[in-house]
Amino acid sequence: MYKIICTFEIKFYIFYSAIGGECMEKYLDIFESLYGEIINEISSNLYKNNKEYKDKVQKCAEIVDEYPNVRAVCEDKQAIALNVEEVKGLIQYLDSFEDREEMKSKLLFYTGAKYFYILLKNMDLLKE
Repeated sequence: MYKIICTFEIKFYIFYSAIGGECMEKYLDIFESLYGEIINEISSNLYKNNKEYKDKVQKCAEIVDEYPNVRAVCEDKQAIALNVEEVKGLIQYLDSFEDREEMKSKLLFYTGAKYFYILLKNMDLLKE
């Protein structure tokens, strides 16, 4: 019926079958408990399948390797002074980070919409 492309989809069908479509609250609890796993899977799939996303991840890694103080600020949450070059590196890091977070957010939105559609269809709440 639907193409299974990730482990989350398999879990979705298992949970749907186990619950038997009883109520929306149970579904929401399931999705809430899987949120971190879903985000990790989306990030992993983007990294494997999207060159632009992978390039942004690698760009961030290169910047924090080149500027240890930028790593201290961004990853270790340390409040330290940065020189002009480090600030430029920080700006590049934040640009790349924001771009990849936007890519991830869009994919998460579309994935959520897809599963919501499947859920409504399986609960016979959509008309053909």
